[in-house]
Amino acid sequence: MDLFGTAKAAPSSGQIGLATVGAKYTDGVSLIFPGQTAATAKHYKCNAAVTLVAGDRVLIARVSGSVVVICKIGNPA
Repeated sequence: MDLFGTAKAAPSSGQIGLATVGAKYTDGVSLIFPGQTAATAKHYKCNAAVTLVAGDRVLIARVSGSVVVICKIGNPA
């Protein structure tokens, strides 16, 4: 998998990848995976120390059959 966005789906088990936050909810975030145009219906858990908003590019990892958002990717603040 190319870390910089050529993957066309969520990463497989034990891998990392990139996605875009579709929306933020109280129980997690929806994601838009590479190659998709719409956000997922499922809400994924994320690093609670990071403030996410729709449109943020994020680093994700496949863990125990689901996806976890690790951190936001972008220019330095």
